[in-house]
Amino acid sequence: MQTPLSPPALAATMTLSVALALFAVTLPLGACKSDKAGAAGGHGAGGAGATKGKRASGPRVVLAAHPSATRWPRTVALHGTLDASDTVQIAARVEGPVAEVRVDLGDRVERNQVLARLVATDFAARNVQSGADLEQARADLARLERLGASQLTTVQAIEQARTRVAVAQAQRALSGRQVADTTVRAPFRGAISRRYVSRGAYARVGAPLFDLVAVEDLRLALEVPERYAPEVGLGALVRVRPDGTAAQDTVESPIVRVSPVIDAARRTFRVEASVSAAHGLRPGMFVIASIVLGDPLDAVRVPRSAVFTVLGESRVVRVVEGKAEPVAVVLLGEDGADSIVQGVSASDLVITRSGASLAPGAAVRLEGDAAPRAEQPARNHGG
Repeated sequence: MQTPLSPPALAATMTLSVALALFAVTLPLGACKSDKAGAAGGHGAGGAGATKGKRASGPRVVLAAHPSATRWPRTVALHGTLDASDTVQIAARVEGPVAEVRVDLGDRVERNQVLARLVATDFAARNVQSGADLEQARADLARLERLGASQLTTVQAIEQARTRVAVAQAQRALSGRQVADTTVRAPFRGAISRRYVSRGAYARVGAPLFDLVAVEDLRLALEVPERYAPEVGLGALVRVRPDGTAAQDTVESPIVRVSPVIDAARRTFRVEASVSAAHGLRPGMFVIASIVLGDPLDAVRVPRSAVFTVLGESRVVRVVEGKAEPVAVVLLGEDGADSIVQGVSASDLVITRSGASLAPGAAVRLEGDAAPRAEQPARNHGG
């Protein structure tokens, strides 16, 4: 006969039975999920492998062309600022009110053209007075000379009269110049770059009235590295163009002055070129100047897009047996849409676009060439 279980023992037994039943149900489900996951994983891995195999890329399609041979002049490119060949600040030589101003900023003027006038009333009166004093001094001298001929006056009195005539002549010349100085004139042909006075203002002696610059003949000063001293001399040609403009805006000018000494601090020497004011060149303009050194160099032309820079070194990429091969080149200059380089020949095949994105040795195919055919799986025609 079994002993009946107490209520706590009965509750514990029932809890254990329920837990065993739940474990028995969930175990097969977990195994099924594991099998499905494994099957799915295997199928996915196989699919990924197949996809990867299908995405295997072939040679990259590129644009390429043969460079063209050319001759390029040897030059050294420098930067400088254009100066006017003549610049002057016109100042008042006499003082007085400004009666008239005839020119303003930007006006072109000719040599001796009237720019302004000062009131000349006082100076004109002094000129009349000095003229009268001169006439009186001459009359006194003539009278004394007649008396001297009769021994009625002394030699000393005659000499004093001659001195008074000379002083009166000087006063007359000074007053006449002062009258002329009330009219302000241009000392040379040029343009007004600044006006300082207005009508009615009182001008003091030495006060600035206008700034005048010569705009037709310009001067360009350049600091040339000393290593070019044997090749740069009087008469050497300089091609000048404003910074940021096209090559067709170039003005050719000769070197007219060469410094005989080298700047010990900067290791350069100074040259000056005479530049005509063509293509809008003006004093104060920043320009690029190329000094022609000697005989032209053998080089080739390639599109600008073919040249790129890596760590300060110019490069192009050529095609060799279907592979990309970077080549270092010397960039001599640019002409329109072309770059002038040394380091490749006209027989090379140079990639003209996006060469910098190709790794050395990368397989390439020229645009327009037939692509290699993909192998087709054999079909079963049996049955």
